[in-house]
Amino acid sequence: MDDYPHSQLSRIDRAIDALTAERRRVAARTPRVAFQGAPGAFSEDAVRDFFGDRVEARPCRTLADVFRELERCSAEFGVIPVRNTLAGAVPGSAELIRDQAVHVADERRLRIAHMLIGAPGASLETVRVVRSHSVALAQCTRFFATHQEFVTEPAFDTAGAVAEIVAAADPAIAAVGSARAAALYGGVVLAEHLQDNPDNFTTFVLLAPGRAPARNTSMAC
Repeated sequence: MDDYPHSQLSRIDRAIDALTAERRRVAARTPRVAFQGAPGAFSEDAVRDFFGDRVEARPCRTLADVFRELERCSAEFGVIPVRNTLAGAVPGSAELIRDQAVHVADERRLRIAHMLIGAPGASLETVRVVRSHSVALAQCTRFFATHQEFVTEPAFDTAGAVAEIVAAADPAIAAVGSARAAALYGGVVLAEHLQDNPDNFTTFVLLAPGRAPARNTSMAC
């Protein structure tokens, strides 16, 4: 009988050790998260806002590609924008969430600051064409109203547009994107804070596979 407390404590210690090892394993695991856009996109900023720096962010060209990554189990989560305070709903996001086997696990609002970015050697005087995601362009209507010499062209993503114009090295073509995208791809910031209002926020949702009970989110139509 004297050995009973000792053996019981030994079993408890072994259980604690096993749980501690499992906790360390789970904490060390890097989640795979798909987002729409190129590295440097605002959606990638949202991924890091949800998960911190310990995350494998997987860029996708389109919103539909994010859902395909979830369907194929290539990613455990997805992050997409659903609404902007200046431009309104992001086209296609609500429909994809409604029609696909996913659910909204969380949401965040991020402040968005747009910069006009050119290739090295470009200036405001040389720019004639500005590319970016259509939703980003829609957030900068006042800037383009004062620069009617600029022709706007939609692109698949803000950061992707920055990468393309820097690679093209054409001083007549610029992009609207983030300061981080400019630094990442070696672009030059030609003008700052293009958004119509400094209180410019985009709501991003964290998607997980599988249906869940309906909940209230700002993407609801």
